[in-house]
Amino acid sequence: DRLREELNQRASTDELTGALTRRALRETATVHIEQSRRFRREVAVLLLDMDHFKRINDLHGHATGDRVLRHAATLLRQHLRPDSLLARYGGEEFVALAPVEDLRGARLVADRLREAIEGAAWEQIVLASISATVSVGVTLIAPDESLDDALRRADEALYRAKHEGRNQVQVGLRAAESAGE
Repeated sequence: DRLREELNQRASTDELTGALTRRALRETATVHIEQSRRFRREVAVLLLDMDHFKRINDLHGHATGDRVLRHAATLLRQHLRPDSLLARYGGEEFVALAPVEDLRGARLVADRLREAIEGAAWEQIVLASISATVSVGVTLIAPDESLDDALRRADEALYRAKHEGRNQVQVGLRAAESAGE
């Protein structure tokens, strides 16, 4: 029984960063979203992508890149509330689901995470002269919307953040329109 629990833990946790796996996020998201809604809270979907990560790997090696990802996950966890979910979504991409009051609150969470990454003492952490930033796409899951659809909108916002200069937060359009921003 302990072995099954350990295997479950390994399957649901990204071994490098300790964040949830993409699969584990999908498995736990529905319950998380329903729970937040029961308490009349919105759920922010944040898609975060490390800026110029390939350059870090190319210039400083994959071991340094791994240390950056590990520490980024630690920082993100430290700056999210305990009732939020954090998953490694792909190479240098993370997804956070966070209960918030409204779109303004979602944007504040996104900005707090972006600033935590930008303000970290990266040179001391990875022992190389680097700085790291993150671009963030954020949206709210609409009541009639799937996680995949919300992620698609967060991804479109992330794409805008990358295109408009990186190290910034952009809001998913449907959420911005419905909130009157």
